[in-house]
Amino acid sequence: TIWWQIGTSDSAIGDSLYRPTEFSLDDTCITISASGTTYACVYGIADGDTCGDCATAIVTYLPDTLRDTTVYLGQTLIVYYPGSDSSVLFTHPCDSVGEFRLCYTVDVPPCEPYEDCMIVNVIPPDICCPLHNGWNQIGFNVEPEDTSLEGAFFSIWDALEQVIGEDGTYIRDVWNDLYGVHGGRSYWVRLSDDDLLSIVGSIIPPDTKIPLSPGWHSIGYLLDDPLPVEDALASISGKFDQVWGEDGVWILGGIGDLEYMQHCKGYDIHITERCTLDYSLHTGNSLEYEISDANCGCHNDEIVDTTVGPYSFVQTPTSCFYLGNATVEDSPIHSGDVVAVFRDTICCGAKIVSSDDGTYSVRAYGAVSPDPGFLYGEIPEFHIWRASDDTVFIATPLADSSEIFWENLNYREVDLVAPAGIINNKSPEKISFEIIPNPFNSSLKIVYYMPYSEKISISIYNIDGHLVETLDKEKSSAGTHSIMWMPEEKIASGVYFVRFSSGGNTIIKRAILIR
Repeated sequence: TIWWQIGTSDSAIGDSLYRPTEFSLDDTCITISASGTTYACVYGIADGDTCGDCATAIVTYLPDTLRDTTVYLGQTLIVYYPGSDSSVLFTHPCDSVGEFRLCYTVDVPPCEPYEDCMIVNVIPPDICCPLHNGWNQIGFNVEPEDTSLEGAFFSIWDALEQVIGEDGTYIRDVWNDLYGVHGGRSYWVRLSDDDLLSIVGSIIPPDTKIPLSPGWHSIGYLLDDPLPVEDALASISGKFDQVWGEDGVWILGGIGDLEYMQHCKGYDIHITERCTLDYSLHTGNSLEYEISDANCGCHNDEIVDTTVGPYSFVQTPTSCFYLGNATVEDSPIHSGDVVAVFRDTICCGAKIVSSDDGTYSVRAYGAVSPDPGFLYGEIPEFHIWRASDDTVFIATPLADSSEIFWENLNYREVDLVAPAGIINNKSPEKISFEIIPNPFNSSLKIVYYMPYSEKISISIYNIDGHLVETLDKEKSSAGTHSIMWMPEEKIASGVYFVRFSSGGNTIIKRAILIR
């Protein structure tokens, strides 16, 4: 007996499968052929797959006899041997669809060796989108065949940590009130690694009517080709004034840096008057799209660069957009300079200046657990890095605090003047920070090493991003130090985040309290 499965993990098989114990995996040989041209004999487990760790589909069992089957481009076919949980992976070529002949030879004493073949029909998924480590705002023009969270996101399930949608939130192993995933909507997804999203289902026609009431809505993009924002949304012209996407912001009046809407992306749109969106009524010509062979023919979308000049930050689903004019030592900022926004010692956004006219724009990202950022009402600190002499300045905003406070999905026009001070940055390379044990019951030991004397801050936050306790906020000498967190009885079991800050460096670690 040979078992075949389309799935992601050995544990999905369960105990119900028949596995004769007298068979030995070491004596098993599988011969794989693609279109009858390439043969490879594989013993035991084949390492990796050839499609960039494309994940796999819903579990299907094919007992007793190998049957012809259909898989989607990017799925992995897993062979399970009798008497073992081990597997051999077969992944069809990334850039090929059609019928593939998969032949195998089984030699497991005391049985006689035998040979057989099966036909694997490879078809493309209805949509596939390359995603990056961290937060991605996604949308798709396909209604998933399986709208459950695990069914719709089967291809990225192993890397999926969080999902935020209008209808609910999913946090792996912590919380879930998001019970369905649907096409035409927008979702923020957080991944632990780069991955490829494959959606299987029915295409949503571009002429699908999407009713929108005044206020904010999260929408997907129903066209295959990218279009300028105003052309894509021509059917509701004059009835919206803001569009926010992962890679930019569009504000009525020519403000912002979001030039076009595109496949695989999701958007937040602010509606000013009740209307019905119909993408089929778009105007203008589609833009040229670059295709990447490495991503199974998927669109090679741009992603936000979170390391800009001397700054690094974390992109999150919430942000406030700042723009205006900026000068350094009575001269306008230049192309190649960088404007950054800070919350205390944490950089929460930075962007390269793209022109020599002295204007800038930058998004300040908010706190979305476990990632740090701004909270409502906080005042950002602006830094300007001058590229010509590698100097960082603290800039003074020419506005009252009531005009520049942070608020999600809002924009502020703020002019900046520098210098108000020059920063002497220290390298974070040798700072270390650990927490033990984890999970913990009554006390957590926090150990850190400082290569130089510096003021530090150690704080505890809950899963909602609220401050629970500040453990230390003093100047620390160079060397190794430790401090204990012994949460009070009223502190419930759950996930907490320990944030260590020193100078311009911030390290965050997750701790699990089990009472």
